[in-house]
Amino acid sequence: AAMDDLIPHGRVVLLCEVCGGGPQASLVGESVRVVGLLRDAGGEARCAVVEDASPSSGGTVRAALEVSTELLSSEFELRKGSLYMFIGRIEAVQQSSSSSSSSSSSSSSSAAAKDGIRLVARVGKRVDGLDMTLYEKAIRVRRKFEQEFEQQQQQQQQQQQQQQQQQVASSSSSASSQSAQSSMAY
Repeated sequence: AAMDDLIPHGRVVLLCEVCGGGPQASLVGESVRVVGLLRDAGGEARCAVVEDASPSSGGTVRAALEVSTELLSSEFELRKGSLYMFIGRIEAVQQSSSSSSSSSSSSSSSAAAKDGIRLVARVGKRVDGLDMTLYEKAIRVRRKFEQEFEQQQQQQQQQQQQQQQQQVASSSSSASSQSAQSSMAY
């Protein structure tokens, strides 16, 4: 199997980052991992709505994301009020002006999709008991480490490029001085 055929890992993001009105359009097509509180499950529609369960959301309006669960096992059980982790691909949702169903699950689902995106989950797991404060702290620490690591990698690459340029410059200057000395000998 070619490397292109591998399923990409889910980049860890917070729901508020996915739905926060900022760079969510840039997430379309990305594979992400989110954790959210199940607000609604759409039965046969195989659709759910999760909302931000992070303590940093406080009393503010919580971000909500529509999650398509059609790729998950039919035995995967969704419980309202439980905490879930989903890994999947963000896709754009095309809003239709006519609503074919007026059930409460479809109306809350379409309300969650107002940002024009949804998560097509390929992995789902109930994670009740996950300490969201500690989870967010771990994400911040990980991101800081990754940023510092990336900066170190860039600095090392720049140093290597400078060393290579110096070696090329010194070898070409020594080669030109050798050719000058050999032409003087004749």
